[in-house]
Amino acid sequence: MTNFRISALLLALSPLWVSASVSAEELNQVDPVSAIDAKITEKNSDIERISATKVSATENLKQLQNTNSKLLREGEELKAKRNRAKSALDKQYSRLLEDPETDLVSFQKSYQDAWAAVKENQSAQLDNQQAMNEGEIHLSQIKQKQARMNNELASLRESKVEARVKRIATELRESAVLETSYTTTCESTMTLGECTAQGKYLTNQKAVQTFKSQLLEQLTESTLAKQLQGVQLNIHVQDSQPIKSGFSGNNSYFMQMQAQLQAKPEAVAACNLL
Repeated sequence: MTNFRISALLLALSPLWVSASVSAEELNQVDPVSAIDAKITEKNSDIERISATKVSATENLKQLQNTNSKLLREGEELKAKRNRAKSALDKQYSRLLEDPETDLVSFQKSYQDAWAAVKENQSAQLDNQQAMNEGEIHLSQIKQKQARMNNELASLRESKVEARVKRIATELRESAVLETSYTTTCESTMTLGECTAQGKYLTNQKAVQTFKSQLLEQLTESTLAKQLQGVQLNIHVQDSQPIKSGFSGNNSYFMQMQAQLQAKPEAVAACNLL
């Protein structure tokens, strides 16, 4: 994570550092990460559908553009045919002056048919141009909607990261009472008090490590957390009481203790676990 992201996440997490208590009502709420995951899945489906719509709209516009090119070529050909028909008719009119029996009907019919074909082509061009304009607007709207959905998806993914951090932060701030035993070797030069202090210290350390392992194990994202066990969880021994202790030969000193532990991780701990 960048420093900026960590800062933003820490700001969002600030209420979590006030108290480690979580009400039963809060525990029964739907996991925000799961809720966001559902939204991400739904948004991905929406994006897939809009992408398919975009492909269809693009293909439709391409067909209209191809039709437009075809109509333009045909239009030029039909105009040339009309011009030829007009020239032929003009020649017949010229011959009519010399020969009153000259046929005009067939030439007039050819010219009229050529002119009608040009008009029909022009009408088809107008209709196709209108369809192209509508297709371009439709495609533009689809692209805008797709871009908006992609932005919403990115926002959801960012929200998921924040929700994951908050969830881990809540799960990390736990306390527990553990019963732990440890056997240490005391040097022959050590006093009973020194040996007892050493046994108590090492037993407490074992309790801290046991609690840390349990804490990471119970995390929703325990697999990820276990890969980053170097993150400082600042586990404190709030209180510890010996249950049983004594020597067991060869300078071995056994101690069984009950310890109350509290995890007080720094604000960045949850961020560092992601």
